[in-house]
Amino acid sequence: MYRPSNCLVALSVMLLVAAAGTVALMFAPVVLEGTRLAWLSAALRDGWAPLCHQQASRSFHVGGVPLLACARCTSIFAGATAGVVVAPLVGLVGRVRLPPRWLLAAALVPMALDAGLGIVGALEGPMVTRAATGALAGFVAALFLVPGSARAAREIFAVRGKRSRTFASSEGARTGG
Repeated sequence: MYRPSNCLVALSVMLLVAAAGTVALMFAPVVLEGTRLAWLSAALRDGWAPLCHQQASRSFHVGGVPLLACARCTSIFAGATAGVVVAPLVGLVGRVRLPPRWLLAAALVPMALDAGLGIVGALEGPMVTRAATGALAGFVAALFLVPGSARAAREIFAVRGKRSRTFASSEGARTGG
């Protein structure tokens, strides 16, 4: 049975913290509204604006306050968080090969159709379709992100290990050891 190295476990934890932290960030305006830190909510919205249209009519609301991002973007990050949790459970952390690319394409097509039809005005999808297609795309993207990050970490540490061994052997040669 494959057991991931400490490095890969740490990488998985970091990805999970980043993904879950981003989802938690979506709720920051709800927590900050009506407090002395309401200015921070406005700053977060301004900072997030290049990434998402943030239209209140297309966003989930909690207590009458829209989340930081629209329903699709929030669901992409929620789906990615779920994918980061599931990937190690199905053995994707230790894999060197990525899942087949058609899987990612198949997950992105529904979201692209939903968004595209809305942009051209042919069909304005309900909030549930935006959320579902975003969650699917985020989940599947994480199934690529986790093994891709693991492969990158493995390559980085392999290069670093070679440099360390090379440095140690050259130092030993110089000192006569």
